[in-house]
Amino acid sequence: MKKPIVFVASKESVVNPRTATKIHFDIHRNVNYFTNTKELREKLKAALEKNAAKLFVSDSNE
Repeated sequence: MKKPIVFVASKESVVNPRTATKIHFDIHRNVNYFTNTKELREKLKAALEKNAAKLFVSDSNE
């Protein structure tokens, strides 16, 4: 779809609490890590605002 991907991940594993979430080496620098829902909302909002022009372009304009 040629759209940017917004990666998000909890800092701690959901499967094994108190264990750091393991992210594949080729995307780990692009992940927005969060510790709670407030931080998740803030990070998503910032990522969406930063990439809005690329994410929300209608197909008819491409």
